[in-house]
Amino acid sequence: MPRRGRRSSSRSSRHSDEHAPDLLGLEVDGIANADPNGLPLAGQWTSIANLDDIASGELRSLTVDGVGLVLANVDGSLLAYREHCASCGHPLSGAELDGHILRCKTCSVEFDLPRAGRAAGGEPLQLTPVPLLETDGLRVAL
Repeated sequence: MPRRGRRSSSRSSRHSDEHAPDLLGLEVDGIANADPNGLPLAGQWTSIANLDDIASGELRSLTVDGVGLVLANVDGSLLAYREHCASCGHPLSGAELDGHILRCKTCSVEFDLPRAGRAAGGEPLQLTPVPLLETDGLRVAL
């Protein structure tokens, strides 16, 4: 919980002054060692082997360490999400990518991929983003 009236490091202070001017500091008790739901922590990076270049406008489904993902190239930026639709729960393999909008083939709900996979129609839905690195090949944090 944010604490008022106390400052942390000068770097943090500069950052918080710019983005949250009324926040004077943030106290951290420790670092989580495991997710309470038994899921791997984001930060456990896994290489995506044997993945050819994904062309702009292309959507690709794949499984990494037993986790289904969809990767999309939107205007030259690669984006990764968990494979299940936030609306109907069905896999997004076979979904349609139209520019930056992904449309579920089962329920037709549309998601705006560059906006973190939020529903494009204003519904309170969002795909689950997956961190992706493009250094030394492709790696995802599951």
